[in-house]
Amino acid sequence: MDVFGRRHAQIVHLAERQYGHVRRSQLLALGVASRTITAWIARGWLIRVYPGVYAVGHRRMEAVAVAAAARLACGDDAALSHDTAAALWGLHDRWPARPEVSSGPGRRVRISGIRHHRTKTLMRADVRRHRGLRVTSPARTLNDLRPRLSERQYVRLINDARLKGLLNADAAAALHPDARAEQPPSRSVFEDEVASALRHGGFPDFQVNVRLFGREVDLLFEAQKLIVELDGWAYHSDRDAHERDRVKDAQALARGYVTVRITWRRWRSARAEVMAELEAVLRRAA
Repeated sequence: MDVFGRRHAQIVHLAERQYGHVRRSQLLALGVASRTITAWIARGWLIRVYPGVYAVGHRRMEAVAVAAAARLACGDDAALSHDTAAALWGLHDRWPARPEVSSGPGRRVRISGIRHHRTKTLMRADVRRHRGLRVTSPARTLNDLRPRLSERQYVRLINDARLKGLLNADAAAALHPDARAEQPPSRSVFEDEVASALRHGGFPDFQVNVRLFGREVDLLFEAQKLIVELDGWAYHSDRDAHERDRVKDAQALARGYVTVRITWRRWRSARAEVMAELEAVLRRAA
């Protein structure tokens, strides 16, 4: 293979690692002359995506490739962050229209189509490599997103990160007291709301998503032998699910545990009434 062929192979290999993109400085470091870069752009082999960043051969439009190009455009110390980082970690279903990138306290990057954050607090420990890209850690990502989220949304995102194995219990608890280290992560907004209301309402200690009699129950007041099941429509809407639930309740009662079921619809429409009923049941159990 001649020098020209080897150089092309190096560029293609580099681009493959960067979702189809190369930076001008990388081409120059490989020994490609500026006039050659200009000629390749004219021929369409290099396609300008951002200033100094080119797609090789053809432009890839999937969100992760656009994010990779944006990170390249912002410099070596840059990392995908905020909503883009959350999407890369699988915490968001949708990617933001403009990639978000953070970097240290250097020059401010102003590039059309990129939302750049300059910060003095981005440390080496805050950056990971995921799917081949520099990205803020799950904990840093959640911390960056906190001002944009309601309390409920923030706690839900922390629990989703725990369920995906991105945060351990202690890291989650450090982000928010409702994500308690001694408790398994909750699985839905419904669980988050009820658990938070009970904790702040002066109710006795309880466990979330705990194993009992070979199955998992949503909430358990062990001292009072009370099970609270939260019946969201998605998992309890068919006849078979209804029958299974009643069998579980009977089996628990045979072992001395009473089960109270709360539907999402009733929780949303009569929360105070539900809380009062639970309090009465717990008093009787005590």
